[in-house]
Amino acid sequence: MGRIRSLASSASGRPDPGVQGGCRWTVERLRGPVSELLESAEPSAAGARVARIHTVTGAGLVLGSTQGPETADQTRAAAAGAEILRRRSGGGAVLLLPGG
Repeated sequence: MGRIRSLASSASGRPDPGVQGGCRWTVERLRGPVSELLESAEPSAAGARVARIHTVTGAGLVLGSTQGPETADQTRAAAAGAEILRRRSGGGAVLLLPGG
């Protein structure tokens, strides 16, 4: 499995009209296997505005925090080469595919 590649850049630098004093956004572009991208997701520093764009290099099914492993067909996922993972937050299952 490849390493996660991170590229950071800031947006236009123009002040956000909804924020007193203005604010800049940081855009992080990350590429790698679903499991590594999910593990690398850390909260931004207080007050920081970060947009993360993830590009997956392999298939993955990410379950919500309350969904059990029985939600997914483990055999079919393995045959398709898809990782099955769970995220910390709620919500439904999300299928991630390379190039999509």
